[in-house]
Amino acid sequence: RLVSFAILSSLPYMELNLAPIGWRPLNILFTLAAGIFCIILIRRPGIASRLAAVVLFGMAGWLVEYGWAAIGMLICAWHFFRAPNLFWSSATIILMILRGFEDGSHWLLTAIPVMGLGYYVRIDLPRWRNALYYFYPFHLAVIVVLKIMIFGNE
Repeated sequence: RLVSFAILSSLPYMELNLAPIGWRPLNILFTLAAGIFCIILIRRPGIASRLAAVVLFGMAGWLVEYGWAAIGMLICAWHFFRAPNLFWSSATIILMILRGFEDGSHWLLTAIPVMGLGYYVRIDLPRWRNALYYFYPFHLAVIVVLKIMIFGNE
């Protein structure tokens, strides 16, 4: 399902010229999918699946939005939330900092206090399991429509 919505999101993503090299990088949903597939492979027993995770990480990092740093962050954060310790939290933060240097913005670091607050502040919100799947392509499509209305079809 995630990959299906990633493909669906590619049309408005490319229309907004967010993929500067034609079709690359693939949108953030592909990044999320690559990270999840790496985690699935890491969890499987055996050296072959771990080797497959390394190969996937290497290939996908070149193809997806935010690259290796984002996939690495997903993997490190997954490890941290499974078994919190200094190593995985530090690795996640270091990758967040590196990601910030890559695009010249460190706004990603604001997620750290927000995640920390999540441990102390409980807000009961209704959950919609597929909200991200629908929201991401929809919001890109709305931005495309606004772009065309304001700037014309350039």
